[in-house]
Amino acid sequence: MKRTIITLAALAMLALPLSAPAGTEAAKPIKLAGVTGPTFTITLKKAGKKVTTLKPGRYTITVTDKSGEHDFWIVGPGVKAKQITGLGFTGTRSATVILKKGRYEFYCKPHRTMGMRGFFRVR
Repeated sequence: MKRTIITLAALAMLALPLSAPAGTEAAKPIKLAGVTGPTFTITLKKAGKKVTTLKPGRYTITVTDKSGEHDFWIVGPGVKAKQITGLGFTGTRSATVILKKGRYEFYCKPHRTMGMRGFFRVR
């Protein structure tokens, strides 16, 4: 009986480092989806809805670039003109950013002045 208890205790101790620490789920980045092209459109969504406000934190932005004529950039407090996709590229790329309080802009650099941009706030 004593040997069984000791064996079980030893096995439980071995399993402890394998379990996730408390709060690990909260540390995972929140997912955002961006799309640029194929026409002169650019969007950023969270769970299928247009992003207008977000909470501060870590976000992974996955961009689907549908035209080699467009790219996807984001800029704002703490994010210094971060390029996620580039000209000549079509496909999907991701980047993880830390968003702080303030106003952000996402845009297609060559077509920014033509309205290929959007804004959101982090509060």
